[in-house]
Amino acid sequence: MKAKFSIGGMRCAACVKHVEDAVKRVNRVKTCSVSLLTETMTVEFECKREDIFSAVKKAGYGISVPTEEKKKDDKSVLLRIVVSAIFLLLASYVAMGKTWFFPLPSFLRDAWKSSIVQLCLCVPCLVANFSYFRYGIVRLVRLKPDMDSLVAVGAGAAFVSGVVTLALYKGEGYLYFESAAMIVTLVTVGKYFEAKSRKKTGEALQKLMELSPEKAIVVRNGEEREIPAEEVLSGEKVAVRQGHSFPCDGVVFEGEGYADESALTGESMPKELQKGSFVQGGTILVGGFVLVTATRTGAETTLHRMIETVEEANANKPRLARIADKVAGVFVPIVIGIAVLTLLGWGIAGFWERGLQCAIAVLVVSCPCALGLATPVAVTVGTGKGAEKGVLFRSGDALEKLCGVRRVLVDKTGTITEGKPEVIDVQEGSKSRNEILAYAAGAESPSSHPLAQAVVAACRKEGIEVPPCSDFSARFGEGVTAAVEGTVLFAGKASFVRENAHVAIAEGEDNTVVHLATEGEYYGCVYLADKPKKDSRETISRLREMGIECIMVTGDNEKTARKIAQEVGIEKVEADILPEGKGEIVKKYKRETVVAMIGDGINDALALSLADVGIAVGTGSDIAKGNADAVLMNGSLSSVLQAIVISRDTVKNIRQNLFWAFFYNCLAIPLAAGILYPLFGWTMSPMIGSITMSLSSLFVVGNALRYKYLDGGKKLFGKKKKDQGIVITVEGMMCEHCKARVEKALAEIGVRGTVDLKKKTVTCPLGCDEQAVKNAIIQIGYEVK
Repeated sequence: MKAKFSIGGMRCAACVKHVEDAVKRVNRVKTCSVSLLTETMTVEFECKREDIFSAVKKAGYGISVPTEEKKKDDKSVLLRIVVSAIFLLLASYVAMGKTWFFPLPSFLRDAWKSSIVQLCLCVPCLVANFSYFRYGIVRLVRLKPDMDSLVAVGAGAAFVSGVVTLALYKGEGYLYFESAAMIVTLVTVGKYFEAKSRKKTGEALQKLMELSPEKAIVVRNGEEREIPAEEVLSGEKVAVRQGHSFPCDGVVFEGEGYADESALTGESMPKELQKGSFVQGGTILVGGFVLVTATRTGAETTLHRMIETVEEANANKPRLARIADKVAGVFVPIVIGIAVLTLLGWGIAGFWERGLQCAIAVLVVSCPCALGLATPVAVTVGTGKGAEKGVLFRSGDALEKLCGVRRVLVDKTGTITEGKPEVIDVQEGSKSRNEILAYAAGAESPSSHPLAQAVVAACRKEGIEVPPCSDFSARFGEGVTAAVEGTVLFAGKASFVRENAHVAIAEGEDNTVVHLATEGEYYGCVYLADKPKKDSRETISRLREMGIECIMVTGDNEKTARKIAQEVGIEKVEADILPEGKGEIVKKYKRETVVAMIGDGINDALALSLADVGIAVGTGSDIAKGNADAVLMNGSLSSVLQAIVISRDTVKNIRQNLFWAFFYNCLAIPLAAGILYPLFGWTMSPMIGSITMSLSSLFVVGNALRYKYLDGGKKLFGKKKKDQGIVITVEGMMCEHCKARVEKALAEIGVRGTVDLKKKTVTCPLGCDEQAVKNAIIQIGYEVK
């Protein structure tokens, strides 16, 4: 069983390690992963929940089922900050009044009375932030110290020192009451802003959660009824109007329209919907009206599974995070040890008061939080950015490993190519082109073979009527025989047609030709091909520029594979490979370097699971996606470029954060211990220490947020120069529907244009027929300038 729990009281990476260790010691707990960022714990277990709850509580932390109580927590923290700040300002005013010549009431000029007032003003600050003492001291006693322990010991030592000075010297001497109040107040303020910043790193996930509508309109007994979206049942008819979101996955039963799937797939162009089209929950109908038959509802929808995957990826720790956690586990005891040595060192030298000040500064300046946050904030931003771009990372490990990939194995059918054959040419014999297509489609129409269906589809697309056939028979893998308009026709491989129609056909053609003939008369042939996707060649080229070698791995024959590889720019091909063989190929290349496998079919599942990083194409099979480490939601091969850029930027961000965390602590702790005093006569006050500690955590979170607002894709997909295309101004385009119509019109004449709604322009590649482009746009009702 797998479940998620909310963990209370965690402050740093040491807390994460303590909770994980406590839960892992519970009998029959398989895995445990704790996230400081989301303050949650994901556990796979076969024991009782009570055992897990008991282990966490014994470790000194709170545990509960996740709820929506965060707003209340924010308000309570704000109240603590306000109360602490008021009393801190008053205590500081009293403590430093004489030094800064502030006007003070006459009774506060007396050292004893002033000390009593400072004590009274300090106590409310400590009480308001008592959680540091409640958790920190308990964990220290249990030999599991964390950041709360450092704050508790530092503030506690300052307070006790002040009380001792007050009791022994009647207030004469340096009191630390304002320092104690300052430490707990500034740490709380820093933690508040850190938490607010951390929330921003998870905005992408929050946006995904907000996509799902709360209500749905279902058709029951012929009437429309509005119900909560989670109550929609599989098989029900759901009505969706323009501007509304789809509450479930399903298939269009009736109506037409356009769906904006950009939030799920990263594809900006709306998807055209008609009867039989598949729709995904959370996408928006930007035009038209459709009735949808629900196929997946609730937790089974694509959107819900995306959310779960992103959450699991954030909880899953990459290698760098595990290293940081191990360091954090011993960090706090080391800091406490340094503080004790600092106190003793100064004390032996005869400066006990300065030693106490430096020891307190050491405790509060050290920052295990930065170590704990360095990786999770970067992973959360990276997975969120991936989700925005249509790349779904299943784990933090995948995100980290992808940056080191130096060889990519790519499946051919459905990954490099469209995955379905299309008619590319017709060679005339005794019949004209249209007659050949019509007769071939008529003879092949009862067949379910992909080539047969492609011929029929091409005929219908061109508006050629498909004649009916009779007496249909097929020979598996060879061809078909059918009577069309009273004539017996033979369609299929050259050997089959030659044998049955007794006609002469030239040798040397491959398996993607459908020959057509009747007895003694050769009509002609239809050439078909599984075309490469439009972005395949550019993607392969970009991967090569990034220092990544591409190898095609396919079960198709050598000749066909080589032809496609040549078209897209792949030099190395592994052809005629069975599914088991693909796994062996992956193992072979893994021995040499870090390998990624990209595929979409059931036959790729084994290879995807064996690769260092398995990447599934989102339009492929569920089995392939289930075995992959990342999924390209929009089915576009070019998305792998985005995935690699995001991975490299995220790992770079993690390394920057870890460097800062180690650098900060290595620099700050010696300074706090007073290493500069012999040279410059300067020591760090506890107040400065608590400020710099808070700033360190904010720096780490801010660095991750900096990447969040940078478009990594610009590094890869830079703006094209003006001379790289023909720019045409189009008047009348107003919305995404207009954009889709223009793009469709261009696609029909074989031109891949870029439509800019804001500028009202269409940019087409150099070399295309500019007049044909203009005519196509004018024919659908727009004005060209």
